[in-house]
Amino acid sequence: MQSFLFLPSDRLERLDKAVASGAFGVILDLEDGVAPTAKPDARNAFVTLAENDYQGWRARLWLRLNAVTAEKDFANDLDMLAACPTPPRGLFLSKVENPEEITKLRTTFPQNIPVIAIIESARGMLVAAHIAASDRNLVALGFGSADYAKDIGSDMGWDALAYGRGCLLNAAACAGVGALDGAFLQTKDQDGLRQEALRVATMGFAGKIAIHPTQVPTINQAFAPNAQQIAWAQAVLAHAQNKGPGPFLHEGHMIDAPVLDRAQQMIDRAAQNGKNANQDRKGKES
Repeated sequence: MQSFLFLPSDRLERLDKAVASGAFGVILDLEDGVAPTAKPDARNAFVTLAENDYQGWRARLWLRLNAVTAEKDFANDLDMLAACPTPPRGLFLSKVENPEEITKLRTTFPQNIPVIAIIESARGMLVAAHIAASDRNLVALGFGSADYAKDIGSDMGWDALAYGRGCLLNAAACAGVGALDGAFLQTKDQDGLRQEALRVATMGFAGKIAIHPTQVPTINQAFAPNAQQIAWAQAVLAHAQNKGPGPFLHEGHMIDAPVLDRAQQMIDRAAQNGKNANQDRKGKES
């Protein structure tokens, strides 16, 4: 879940490039990324894509719905989903502010596919833990950082958004779901993106949203364990196996159960990254 790339649903000519970016998921956006007058055509294009089995890329394609409070657009989105022969991989729901919105989505679209709720306001942040625990198919909370900053009257600097990031991460952890950081808006500033992605990765975020294909490799690299971290994790796990149960010292550091769990998570994530890379390579070759 380390990278999701937004693609406006009325720009499907860019789909091949978006999927080839290496993103874990491509989010076809029906909300802010599409002008109100273009949304009917965007929905029709999505149905056509679904009728063609998503060009073989269904496992990567997610759909961002309009907010439940945007009643007409939300209803039209659900009508469009009902017309699709097969659903997308999962759904993003915009501007979620209470658990009842997730319940309404699930009631009107009962298929068991993953849902990610985007928290984009102070009101939503206050009840984020309840939103995260509201449905068994809700797999993550996403941070709508631009809208959140607008709502609280801040800029998008690190200090201004630190509290919101912490709240969202804590809410997701309480419910046992993932947390996705918001987009970095300066598409040509790879150094700034790298620094921000590394910082949220160390906080505990599972991944980050991208708005341009060139951002995806930087994000993936930031969330993937590096060679030094993998070597540390392998050494710690090997030491634990030889040492037996209970805490122990490794290179001057105390190692106990939580640290061992973190080491195993690094190994698992590295293995998953390798698996994803092989799948991408096979997809491109085919």
